Amino acid sequence: MDGEVGRTFTHTAHTIAPGVPARSRARWRFLLFTLIAMAALALPLAAPSPAFASAPSESLAAQPDDDAYTPPTDDATAPPPTSAAPTIDLTVDPRHTSSDLNITGTITGDLGDGDRVEVRVGDGNWLKASVTDTTFSRPVSVTQGPQKIEARIVGAGSDHADATVNVIFAPVIDASNTLIGRHGGLGGSGATTDATVTVTIDGHTYTGQAGVNGQWSIPINREYSHAPAVVTQTNTWNGTTVTSPSSASVPITVDLTAPKPPTITSPSAGAAIPVSGATISGRAEPGSTVTVFAGSQSLCKVTVPSSGTWSCTAPEVRKSGTQNIVAITQDAAGNSSGDGTPVSVTFGSTSSPSDPPKNSPSDEPGRDTNTPDDESSSPTEKEPEPSESDDEHTSEAAPPAAPPNRPGPWNHATPFTESLPPAIGVDALAGWFRALLLAALTIALILIPARMLAGTLARRRAAGSAVVFAGRNRSPHEFDKAPLLAAPGRVAMIVIGIVAAGAITIFANPVDGRPAYLRLLIAAVIAAAIINAAAAWLPRILSHAWQCGFTEVRMNPRWLLVVVAAVLASRILDLNPALLFALVTTVRVPTVLSRPVLARLALSRIGAVFLVGVFAWLLASLVPQGGGFFTQLLIETANITALVGIGSAAIMMVPLGRLSGRAIFAWSRPLWLGSVLAILTALFVMLGPSIENWRATGNILAALALVFAFAALGISVWLWKRYVQPMLAGSSS
Repeated sequence: MDGEVGRTFTHTAHTIAPGVPARSRARWRFLLFTLIAMAALALPLAAPSPAFASAPSESLAAQPDDDAYTPPTDDATAPPPTSAAPTIDLTVDPRHTSSDLNITGTITGDLGDGDRVEVRVGDGNWLKASVTDTTFSRPVSVTQGPQKIEARIVGAGSDHADATVNVIFAPVIDASNTLIGRHGGLGGSGATTDATVTVTIDGHTYTGQAGVNGQWSIPINREYSHAPAVVTQTNTWNGTTVTSPSSASVPITVDLTAPKPPTITSPSAGAAIPVSGATISGRAEPGSTVTVFAGSQSLCKVTVPSSGTWSCTAPEVRKSGTQNIVAITQDAAGNSSGDGTPVSVTFGSTSSPSDPPKNSPSDEPGRDTNTPDDESSSPTEKEPEPSESDDEHTSEAAPPAAPPNRPGPWNHATPFTESLPPAIGVDALAGWFRALLLAALTIALILIPARMLAGTLARRRAAGSAVVFAGRNRSPHEFDKAPLLAAPGRVAMIVIGIVAAGAITIFANPVDGRPAYLRLLIAAVIAAAIINAAAAWLPRILSHAWQCGFTEVRMNPRWLLVVVAAVLASRILDLNPALLFALVTTVRVPTVLSRPVLARLALSRIGAVFLVGVFAWLLASLVPQGGGFFTQLLIETANITALVGIGSAAIMMVPLGRLSGRAIFAWSRPLWLGSVLAILTALFVMLGPSIENWRATGNILAALALVFAFAALGISVWLWKRYVQPMLAGSSS
């Protein structure tokens, strides 16, 4: 046992010796690493804290220099105080009424060096605010509507605040339009979209709604004279209703009384006046604007002086012949008088200006017309009596007259209101003889050569129909067919065609925005319906009486092209009255009918249309000119029915294509000749004013040259194919 202990001691002492084994070296290395780690952890504790390092030197100097023991106190044991992060708040009004907004707010706490406050409106740029102690401010520009306002601290704490401000301005009254009539209203701008705008005039309120662009207009149904008007707006955003302040006061005048219709004193009814430079005079309300019309043409416009007597000089009239001249007046507020009494005159006199009025100073006996001073100082015309509306303007001069917005109301005349040339009477006899001559020339120089040329070209096409230069080498049945959409029913198509024909017809003369042209559209649709009903009714009755089998009325869209062509021809050739066509329905009959039966049905169709047109022509001559809405509607319906009926019959008698005249021409040429001669004669009587205008302007010579050239071409081609070419072919063989 002793020997083992001695061996063990001897072994231990040997390991401490310089030749240390590997296990002992590992233990010493671990101990060394542990000491280094403990020193690294204790190093931050030994360094002074930032607060302690930044403390004033006086605090250190206040400590005792000796090593005497001082008992600890509560203050000595408490941690050093730390300052709280600053916060920010906005102090803006939730309603603002101008474009300049000063964003203000408060700051709680102290801002550090380099900290700043920034504000912005909506998604705009951040702007630096001015800071004074515990408040900040920044002026910005804003627009109307709900605006989001934000403020933030950049630096310590980085606090943020936001608020919503409803910005609404006072609307603006249009000060340039403060004289309002019965068709106008008080308007302005500066409102928000869909805002409720309230106008207050002398304690009376009127409301309206603003548009998308902020414009607004409110009708005023009460008369005022220089009454102060203010306006406000109210809108609701995000459940909050805000109202703007009142606008600046603007004095307005509301005049709802229409002036009396003007009178034309010269020229008198039945007078002949020149086409250009005619002087037209009359009487109207002082300060108003008088406009004189001949049909749809505005001849002249003048502002009535204080004397009430007006006079203006007309330029060149588009249409010569007999027609009515009508004067209307419009006061400064835009109130229209409506049509005055029409005066029938004849344009085309060779004299220059029209005759002076009967009460002209030069007509007075014993007056020296060579003394202009006397003329100006001693007027001979009696001063006009003031009208009913003159009392409203006695305190001050009337403002300048505004230009009229519309020349007339619903009962104003249109080009189709003008009376057609008379169909019967001594005066119409010369027109019938001239029309008969023109009808014969039309048949000889246009219709017959056109039939000859068409027949020649048709035979040539038939002879060359076997020649094929290129074509399809695949059957069309190999390709997919496009899906077909459901078409409107037969009755619906007829109604659509009649309305379209009537709408196109009114454009044969110039059309403007007057309400009277809506009345004209109604008359044109009625006339087109009457003509198409007559064209379908009589052939169907006769087909049943002659036992022709089932017949059906359908609308043919291709006839609308003829309607458009007739309107374009009337506009290009300046035809007034116009050449019109409105027959858009067809009567389908069995194809097994013989040629005489088809020709008789075609003749009945054309005859019905022509007779309805003649009857409407006679009816239009019996209705007196002028009157109200329904009288004008009756006149226009009768005139358009006459023009459409006779014009459609004339076009259908052309012996070409699938027109009814082709069937009649193939069955009986003498019957076709007699029918077309009667129809064309009536047509040229109605177109008499247009033909007279052509003759006066010299255009008829160019038209005759074209007609003769066409006749020579058609007859020459027919003679060549009928006689010359066979002779040449026979001689060569």
